[in-house]
Amino acid sequence: MAETDFSLTEGKGILTLNGDWPSARAEELKAVLLDGLARTDDLVLSLEGVSGVSLPFYQILCAAFISARRQHKRLSLQGPFPRPVAQGAWIAGILPRETERGAAAGCLGKARPEESP
Repeated sequence: MAETDFSLTEGKGILTLNGDWPSARAEELKAVLLDGLARTDDLVLSLEGVSGVSLPFYQILCAAFISARRQHKRLSLQGPFPRPVAQGAWIAGILPRETERGAAAGCLGKARPEESP
């Protein structure tokens, strides 16, 4: 079961996601991220307790980062990423990585897990 926790300290929000985030919970994830961004201009997202994700998890996460940038808000990731989350993000191409042509940006900008898969 997926759980969330939001705290606000000195204007910075911390949104902690825990548990499994399958496709069936995509709308819930979207709502939680939108709520967090509505409550603060500086939101930190902690994924340490996430045990499983689906493709919509990454798509919604990318959309949240794009939305935050457009609103001139800051959305950042707090690590380390759990290995399954990091591997899926790497495969989905949402993390920046080196390619034959140089650095390729992912939708999360400069965000990187502490360990690359």
